[in-house]
Amino acid sequence: MNTRRRNLRTLADLGFRVADNLPVRRLDEDELPELRPQAEIVGRVLALKAFWLWVDIHPNAESESTVREMIESSQLRMQLTQSELEIIDLSRAEAFAEHGHLMGWKNENCWPLAWVLGFPEIPSVTVGQVSGILGRRLMLEWLPNNSVESRQFAASCRLRASGQVHDLDDLFYCAHNAVRSAQLGEDTVPDDFDPLADGGCIHERRHSLTWMLSPGVSWDDTDLST
Repeated sequence: MNTRRRNLRTLADLGFRVADNLPVRRLDEDELPELRPQAEIVGRVLALKAFWLWVDIHPNAESESTVREMIESSQLRMQLTQSELEIIDLSRAEAFAEHGHLMGWKNENCWPLAWVLGFPEIPSVTVGQVSGILGRRLMLEWLPNNSVESRQFAASCRLRASGQVHDLDDLFYCAHNAVRSAQLGEDTVPDDFDPLADGGCIHERRHSLTWMLSPGVSWDDTDLST
């Protein structure tokens, strides 16, 4: 069974109803898709973690100097989008007050990036927002919290095979199609699935997967059409 048929069957079993005319973006099953260089993937996930740390002003949060050093030592500004740069150039209090809601969505972006670099939990189309035990393992324990840990992290990462990334991206691509239809009022997602909240998780996780399979394309220009 090829990737698309397998993914459609998986999604149908879960209660997703996907359009039957979605293009298959990899026609030759023997051809390996091209994956973005490891350094760019590492840089992006570190940048997202630094952004997350900057907006996090809870009592046990890392200090401002620690986060700034992490950003500068790994040149993470180069891996942030223009809108993200504008936020980390705010004071931490302003960033939290105005953009604290973005922290959860950055978790969703981080999960596939971390998985490709070795995090064991496979991104899921049915798990809601990353939180609880999974959130702590991913954001607080597995991803680095300062410049020293960032260097150790970059040296220890190992990319998964590009075929694995492609297959998971195709699953999210198909699920994203069902989500978009549900957001337009169609009955295309499981009964207990929120098209906006849960659908947003699928959107953000897919963004990371598709970006990693789009060498040379910026984060903001990643094609997320369905």
